[in-house]
Amino acid sequence: MNLISAVNAFRFLALATVAAAMTGCSFLQVGESEYSCKGMPDGVTCMSARDVYQLTENENFRQVVEQNQSAKDQAIKEGKSIEEVLPAVQPHIAAGERYVVPKPARNPIPIRSQATVMRVWVAPWESDSGDLNVPGFIYTEIEPRRWEIGTPAPKPTPSIRPLESRKNTSSPAT
Repeated sequence: MNLISAVNAFRFLALATVAAAMTGCSFLQVGESEYSCKGMPDGVTCMSARDVYQLTENENFRQVVEQNQSAKDQAIKEGKSIEEVLPAVQPHIAAGERYVVPKPARNPIPIRSQATVMRVWVAPWESDSGDLNVPGFIYTEIEPRRWEIGTPAPKPTPSIRPLESRKNTSSPAT
């Protein structure tokens, strides 16, 4: 029975060694993150999509960015740390680069025209078998609703396709 206990202890020790070897040094949290901003100069802060959205959500985002920049300059002059003055997320503006975000539309309202509807009255009638049909009215859309703003997408222009044969639209003579 001692031999079986020794074999089980050896198996357990071997399993623990293999598990520790598989994890390696990952528990030490060393190395670079694969999500860092690679190739960017020092001082660039990576922002998530949510942070960028929150920064540019309102119409006066330029004022917010300029206020943050002036607060940063003031903190440097006074000797304070930047983290005391500014939030953790800061946009990076390279030399010569200006704001590229377009001005958002003020309350876009989708406007559609009314559909043109035609009402057709069908008079009651008697069929050949003597049945009385009283359908009444039929409503049909003559012109569908359309958006009031915008233009239709351009139709594709004909192009030459050397390996395709043309489709003959006329019927063959018989």
